[in-house]
Amino acid sequence: MIEYSQFCHQLQTDVLSLLRQWPLCVGINLLQENILQLVILHTDIPNCELRVRITYNTVYQEPFLIFQIWRTELLQDDIEGERIWFPSDLSRVLNTARFSIGLDYIDPQNKQVWYSLHPCDTAEILGTKHVEAYLLRWCSVYFTAFQHDFSSLFVRKCTERRKS
Repeated sequence: MIEYSQFCHQLQTDVLSLLRQWPLCVGINLLQENILQLVILHTDIPNCELRVRITYNTVYQEPFLIFQIWRTELLQDDIEGERIWFPSDLSRVLNTARFSIGLDYIDPQNKQVWYSLHPCDTAEILGTKHVEAYLLRWCSVYFTAFQHDFSSLFVRKCTERRKS
């Protein structure tokens, strides 16, 4: 678990810095003190991107990750447009083996549906010690859903922190 104030601080400093170094992240925006939104390119599927939000789950007191998958397609009259995509087999698009993923989050403001990586096992996965790097460790685990070797970016970031 992580306290809300620690979550906001680490999101705005450590996580923002980490994700800016990720080559697949082509857009990043802090929407509120507790919501970070990013756009990630898919490495294997052309014209496919993931829109990801990291926010705080007050029930579990853990980070909460939601995402949508979008594809750019030719629409009528050779005009390109983006459409939300709900693949029939999500495991062909993402690394789903380690995660409980549901199409079960509805944005309260715009009523769009999002996939969620359920935070119920987070404390067991990350442990409860070393709160100062909690969100970096969380990213090193949960972002492997989008890139299997994402944790190598985390290792570089931790190495940099130790040197400074």
